[in-house]
Amino acid sequence: TRSVIRRSLGLKRLKHRGVTVMFELEPNGSFTLADNVIRFDFGVVKHGYLWIFPRGKRFSVGLVTSRDRLRDPKGMVLSYVAEDESLGSFDMRFLGGAVAAFWTGEHALGNAGTILAGDAAGLIDSFVGEGLSWAIRSGQLAASAILSTRKRSRSYHHLHSAYLGLLRQEVLPELRRAFWFGRFAYKCPEPVFKMLSRLA
Repeated sequence: TRSVIRRSLGLKRLKHRGVTVMFELEPNGSFTLADNVIRFDFGVVKHGYLWIFPRGKRFSVGLVTSRDRLRDPKGMVLSYVAEDESLGSFDMRFLGGAVAAFWTGEHALGNAGTILAGDAAGLIDSFVGEGLSWAIRSGQLAASAILSTRKRSRSYHHLHSAYLGLLRQEVLPELRRAFWFGRFAYKCPEPVFKMLSRLA
């Protein structure tokens, strides 16, 4: 959202921002969560969820929300694990947090002479907050657009349109579906996640 690249290109800061924080949880003595359990808890935080999943001999725990105004997200995670008696005993360490730009449309992808990939382009799923796979894929597509444009002409005037065409084939449809599903799911979480649990 405060991308150095976007600023250097004179592009506006992305407005639709979300928050994520993450801790590392180390079992200590009577810790009871199985090392093959992945937990996603929806409904605890608005427009987002909390997670706990195994990470080697430790566990990752944190939250993500597509809203940038969240009071004390670190405190929410700490309270969540402290109140869960099923976890038993553990030590906890804060790993960090970030404000990230969630996808809301094609306006963030650059301009005629430039292309942006990953977080700088706001290519983050606004339902689950996942952006790593889209960062990798958009980088690959950006490279393809550069190579194909270079083969056709010594000018990069059509680079942005070539890149956008590739994104529209596979990346943007997925992000668009996630955006609209997320808006519906977080407005009516109970029936949506009951339905999903039946399909799992």
